[in-house]
Amino acid sequence: MNTIDNIKQGATIASMYIKPNNYAFIDGSNLHITYEYIDWKMDYKKLYHFLTKRFNVIVAYYFVGYALKYSDIYKKLKEYGYTLMHQITTRDANGKLIGNLDEYMIKQAKWDIDKYDGAIIISSDQHFAELVELLDSKDKLRLVLAPCNKGCSPILKKAANTKIEFLDNYRKHLEKLD
Repeated sequence: MNTIDNIKQGATIASMYIKPNNYAFIDGSNLHITYEYIDWKMDYKKLYHFLTKRFNVIVAYYFVGYALKYSDIYKKLKEYGYTLMHQITTRDANGKLIGNLDEYMIKQAKWDIDKYDGAIIISSDQHFAELVELLDSKDKLRLVLAPCNKGCSPILKKAANTKIEFLDNYRKHLEKLD
């Protein structure tokens, strides 16, 4: 059936071109740590704009542990439009902050699966491979956006198959310029 036939049957042009309703699930720690070790800095405001414009993201969950000393950063992320998903962190034997945010992110993606048309997973962590496979099997995986190719888990790459891109390929759109 072509566009003319659809219109004759009562469909409007607007109803035939509805934008997808995509959610982003961002592994905040993975994203942040990646950009501490490469030669450019991510502009999180630009990233949010990029997700909404390029991928029609309407909800951008940003999963990150909670530490009071970073409250100004959390406030900025909220101002940009992210939905912050915190989990209380603890310290390991070496004093490093830890939390089980991967599990929290996986659960949220599953809980919301009927609310979105497609999911954008932002991480390079192999812990999301099973989620990526599940989303793909349900035709809900839009894309895995790994921070960079070099540090991306081969297991995650395999799970994503052709639905993977790397944020460092969009450096000119996402770089923080001071």
